[in-house]
Amino acid sequence: ELLLRRTSESVFTVPVVHQLNKAGYGPTVAFTGTTSPKGRQNILKYFGKPGGPRIVVAGIQAIGEGTDGLQYVCNHEVWLSRHDNNMLNQQAARRLDRPGQTKPVQRWVIESRHTIDQDVYERTEDNTSRMQRAYG
Repeated sequence: ELLLRRTSESVFTVPVVHQLNKAGYGPTVAFTGTTSPKGRQNILKYFGKPGGPRIVVAGIQAIGEGTDGLQYVCNHEVWLSRHDNNMLNQQAARRLDRPGQTKPVQRWVIESRHTIDQDVYERTEDNTSRMQRAYG
């Protein structure tokens, strides 16, 4: 199963879900800040199961904390953008990189050259490198 991420939750997540479903890649569902607690539970309960969502398009902040279980059904992830706050990116990435994951996680980052995406990526990578050097 596949997990997609997007920074600007409601602005971009819903259109991405619509386009994926329209193209036949569904069922695809949104996991955003406006998804109800019951809706989130159902997504996690049925993701990867017959008849359940095949793709979850999630906002980084929405899925970054308090979400467990994805590592049991998913090891593919596509980042459509990254958040300016690298801590949120790392927390979101840890939804798959955690105990219980039995397969290597495959992660793709979609980046548009000469756009804000490239600036954000370079800035977050620089911050990560500095933190690794400092705390080693």
